[in-house]
Amino acid sequence: MDTGGDVRVNGPAKVLLLMDSLRLGGAQRLAMDIVRYADRARYEVTVCGIQSGDAFQGDLGRWGVRPIDLRAGRLDVRVPISVDRLLREERYDIIHAHLFQARVIAALLRRIGRAPRLLAHVHTRPARGIWRRWDGMSLRTADRVVFVSGWTEEAHTSLHRLDRAKGEVIHNGVDTSVFKPDPDARRAVRQQLGVEEETPLIAYVGRLAHVKGVDVLLEAMVLLAQTGSDARLVLLGSGPLREELERQADGIPGVRFLGQRDEVQCLLPAFDCVCVPSRMETLGLAALEAMACGVPVVATAVGGLPEVVQDGSTGLLVAPEDPEALAAAIARLLGDEDLRREFAEKGRQAVLSSFRIEQTVEQIERVWDEMMVEARPEPVEAP
Repeated sequence: MDTGGDVRVNGPAKVLLLMDSLRLGGAQRLAMDIVRYADRARYEVTVCGIQSGDAFQGDLGRWGVRPIDLRAGRLDVRVPISVDRLLREERYDIIHAHLFQARVIAALLRRIGRAPRLLAHVHTRPARGIWRRWDGMSLRTADRVVFVSGWTEEAHTSLHRLDRAKGEVIHNGVDTSVFKPDPDARRAVRQQLGVEEETPLIAYVGRLAHVKGVDVLLEAMVLLAQTGSDARLVLLGSGPLREELERQADGIPGVRFLGQRDEVQCLLPAFDCVCVPSRMETLGLAALEAMACGVPVVATAVGGLPEVVQDGSTGLLVAPEDPEALAAAIARLLGDEDLRREFAEKGRQAVLSSFRIEQTVEQIERVWDEMMVEARPEPVEAP
């Protein structure tokens, strides 16, 4: 059955958000925001995960959505059959595929006429090795492509020789009603942590993985301590390198690992600086969330981060894998209250102007609208 030309004329259009996994991550958080903010009068949105993940399912339940869990493996050959069956049963108007596995499966079905119009959403850098060809195929097959940053767009478009006309950048956004300055939370969190108001407090928020550069941040903390700084570092997140990083942090004064925390928006206002020391970052959601909370950011000038943090205006950017430069930028920020206040104000305003989640969803809906119009058959003129 070729579903590529079917267009709904009555009722809201049906959109399937197809994800690699239902485990909570950046793409899944965006899917959750799409479910929350999409115009339900025009779009009926369903979320489907190829691999399981209970945490994300629970979050979706808050908005009255029960996701479809295919409970498959990463290389499960039965996945295309399961997705094909779902498409035939539900007759979706658009597949909005996020992440590599979902994009490839949807593209394969689209190529053989078994899928409706396909929107590929690119959150990551290009795949490597044997997967590169599949990555390119999925994007060339898609009817439209959305990239989370200009850097991501250029990296994929140049490598895969994509048609630039069908791609565009839609930055991820932040819920500024949730991520916002909160003096009361600042006092309460510092009290819970046993940190005085005047003690400089730095945060890292994210996975504890090599690409995130946390080891470089710990090296920078050693250099700061050697200058006599009493700055403390709190790491919020989990990941495969936690034990290794805890060993590295042993003996560095003022470093604490708090693990994965769901209430990041409540914790962020307590900090004087958020550090994003990544070796690569396709956008930098942690930086956006900090800026929304009025917390200055020190980040590395990699990937899409310079699209988020304007060096010298809303934060400071340094070269990656350079603990000396990172320590110097942190020291400069912590030592200048006026600069912190300026970055906090401008950073919050930048998010309100360009990175609100409502703007992100509105732009995605515009792409859906355009795809629905493109899918309509040309009117036949009367003889």
